[in-house]
Amino acid sequence: MMKFFKVLISITAIGLILMLTIPIKGALSTPPTKEVKEKKETKIQKIAQDIEEITGLIIEKTMTKIGYEFYENFFSIWEAPKGITGYNIYINEKASPMWGSLIYINVNDNLIWRGLIRPRSEDIETAIRNSIEVVKKYLYQYEEIRKQAEEGGDMVGSGIY
Repeated sequence: MMKFFKVLISITAIGLILMLTIPIKGALSTPPTKEVKEKKETKIQKIAQDIEEITGLIIEKTMTKIGYEFYENFFSIWEAPKGITGYNIYINEKASPMWGSLIYINVNDNLIWRGLIRPRSEDIETAIRNSIEVVKKYLYQYEEIRKQAEEGGDMVGSGIY
């Protein structure tokens, strides 16, 4: 056992010596030029745009078996509406040992559906079908409002009627 530690210490010491003796790339070179900085900034901006474009996710934040079962079934039944982008669905849960689980579904930051789920499978199936219907209605309405806002066609009149 002692021999193992001696070998490990000597390997670590050799690694430390190599790290100190091998020059670090660019350590003694001149600072980056303006062009290099601009290239880095454009790469960072492109990566940030790519990250923002990741949508249509269903994110699970459940704590119990009931909540996870709800998420799994929701995920397996869910079909994303065609032509609608820019949303993520969050399935959250507040567990109550006395009453079951309170499930919340948010689309982006908006609470769309909530329901109290008991451990019976028929209750879970009914709640899933209901929640999917509500979420799809919300997404279609949201997309319609977004398109109207882009077209600017609903901006006439006094706003009273």
